[in-house]
Amino acid sequence: MSPDERDTFRAMAMSRLRAVLLDEKTLAAIVLAGVTLWTNYLTATKVASIDFFHYWFASRAVSERMVPDIYSDEGRRLLSQRSLELAAASRSQQLHKAATAVAKFNNNEVHTTGTPFAYCFFGLFSTGEYRRDLSAYALFCTACLAVSILVLCRTLGFSLAASLVILVVTATSAPLNSEILVGNVNQIQLALLAAIVWLQSRRQSLWADLLTGAVGVTAAMFKPNLALVGVTLAAVWACNRRLDKLGRVALGGAAGAALVAGISMLYFGSANCFGQWLQNVPRLMRNDYTLEMGNFSLPRILSGTLHFDPSWILLVGLLAVFVVCALLGRGRGGDPGEESFRQAYLAVCIAAAISLVATPLIWLHYFLLTFPLAIYLLQPRLSSPRAVVVLRVMTAVALLFLSKPMMENEVLDYPTKVAVTNLGVLMLLAGGLWQLMTLKRDDPAPLLGLRADGTVSPGVERDDTRDGGRVSSSRPF
Repeated sequence: MSPDERDTFRAMAMSRLRAVLLDEKTLAAIVLAGVTLWTNYLTATKVASIDFFHYWFASRAVSERMVPDIYSDEGRRLLSQRSLELAAASRSQQLHKAATAVAKFNNNEVHTTGTPFAYCFFGLFSTGEYRRDLSAYALFCTACLAVSILVLCRTLGFSLAASLVILVVTATSAPLNSEILVGNVNQIQLALLAAIVWLQSRRQSLWADLLTGAVGVTAAMFKPNLALVGVTLAAVWACNRRLDKLGRVALGGAAGAALVAGISMLYFGSANCFGQWLQNVPRLMRNDYTLEMGNFSLPRILSGTLHFDPSWILLVGLLAVFVVCALLGRGRGGDPGEESFRQAYLAVCIAAAISLVATPLIWLHYFLLTFPLAIYLLQPRLSSPRAVVVLRVMTAVALLFLSKPMMENEVLDYPTKVAVTNLGVLMLLAGGLWQLMTLKRDDPAPLLGLRADGTVSPGVERDDTRDGGRVSSSRPF
């Protein structure tokens, strides 16, 4: 970069900074978001965080080779004994509370439900001191939440002030509150989803597709409930005959899988760690967690009436509806082979929503993964203007159902709260599928700077020296 270019860039950055500081709404939103995130961080450092303890201790058990197989029945019982011994020898009140709570809730076992890569991830960044690691984890998760929401909002054309308001709504929701109290990994998963969306918002390139595959596989191997994202993205690209893109993403996924598997095996000191985990999967699917124990699963609700588990029926049925909607959306104008950021975005967040309504075990904090879909339905410019009012009302009601006051009120009984939460997710899912079905193929991402009529958005410069013109944007992200 030449001195003149550096001066120009510096001048533009200062101009934007002054514009933000002089805008009262944006400044107020920054303060509100900052206070909210700081409050959440402080809360997360003071609670027992039983899910974080589970990941933290299991990863430590692997690194210290406490048991031959952390996934076996005997290994899980031995881990519980070791964790109680560690807590008794420690001065940390939080560690003692977490170890005791885990042993009590899981019948004197540490339920090692995580993948080898999840334990590897926690182990590589652990210092062995519980309170310090919990504080670092809380800070990391807070950063993941903030960056994820801002990236998702800005790729859809939200202003900075609006993006920060949505961040505050997310940070004060019931799923996020539950996430903070137990220390789960949904904020990290949200960051992985946002990374995929951001990569797909970039101009088409080999590296963007390779990284999309690598990040997608990493997300699935970190926690398999996001494996459906790869299925829906592949379906979208297949429907649009983008087999070249699908091949590039698959290649990136294969490379990512090899890297993640290799690192995990090295950490476990065993090439069979994924095999041991896979043997544990059928037991996870036969869970005994009832609604009264905090299970928000829709199949669990329906099984009481149907007298069988409808999980697979819901999964296959919703995926079939998704494919039909993708095919219908493909035929709405434009070249079926041209890129569609919006379809990729919808594929990512619809996959997360489907996994939430078709899984037999769902905790409240899992619903944090529905917020990318809510953000899409609230965006400034939807592809079907006639449905804007209906979609936004549906989204507002869904967010109300996922709000903290809804979960904390004493008027509704617990089964009703579970029902309205799932109803909110179904409303978001219906809105997302409708948008997918009514998409116009020539409707590019706002981030790319092109309007649907081919003109260039404000603040974007066009260079017509190449085929069809090249668009460059100075917008963030």
